[in-house]
Amino acid sequence: MKYVFFLLFSTILTGCSTVIKLDDMTVKYKIYERKYKFNENVYFKLTYPKIKRAASTFLKDTINENIEHYKLKNVFNENKEGSIKEVKGKFFDTYARCNYLHIPGSKWFYERDIDIFVNDSIVTLVVTENIYTGGIFPIFTKNYININKNTGETTSLDDIIINDKMDDFIKFASERFVEKRNISDILNLKDTEFFDKNGLFKLNNNFIMDRNGLSIYYNCYEITPYIDGPTELNFTIDEMHDYLKSEYLFALIKKGKEF
Repeated sequence: MKYVFFLLFSTILTGCSTVIKLDDMTVKYKIYERKYKFNENVYFKLTYPKIKRAASTFLKDTINENIEHYKLKNVFNENKEGSIKEVKGKFFDTYARCNYLHIPGSKWFYERDIDIFVNDSIVTLVVTENIYTGGIFPIFTKNYININKNTGETTSLDDIIINDKMDDFIKFASERFVEKRNISDILNLKDTEFFDKNGLFKLNNNFIMDRNGLSIYYNCYEITPYIDGPTELNFTIDEMHDYLKSEYLFALIKKGKEF
């Protein structure tokens, strides 16, 4: 589901692509989907955007460069391939080498979706991946890449949280984590399977700021085994008043007031 339902937009359907207007940006989404020629249960699917117009050429080029990186990333490592066909081809080649061809109806698939969310201060790429390569279960990941609209730089929590409020926010977030995971006390983390053997709570930079507030997302295996699933910590706009720098807080408040 596209994040554009948070925004006022108009949509023009053009064959296999969709053009969407987000605030001062025009975004064209494309879908690339192929099935393996010897097994229709094996497929590769990529949905990705391209910025056609933005407030500046610099911003458009910066966002498109980031999209290109995640669009062409190899399925199994961080290498960047030369084309989507190469990414797809290496996924299918790996399937063939794993000798699954002799198993009738064997299933492999890879789905990558690159989405966009915009507010006044940040453009967020939302990259989700869903992969199944014959194991017990598929693996799903979701990663947010935040780009400052003025500088084009990748934005971290250190950039948006008031400098002398970070320790307070870490404490607040750890309390939310304990509540989310039904742990009796933050000190008991060392007796659980979360984070590391020392039970030290840590923030990551996998976050998004949308009309609901701030959300921090931990993927499966990042802090816990697969069976426990991902963890998402949600903070409302009101809760972030004491922690966010003014430009990010105002952007968040404005986005919330649009609905």
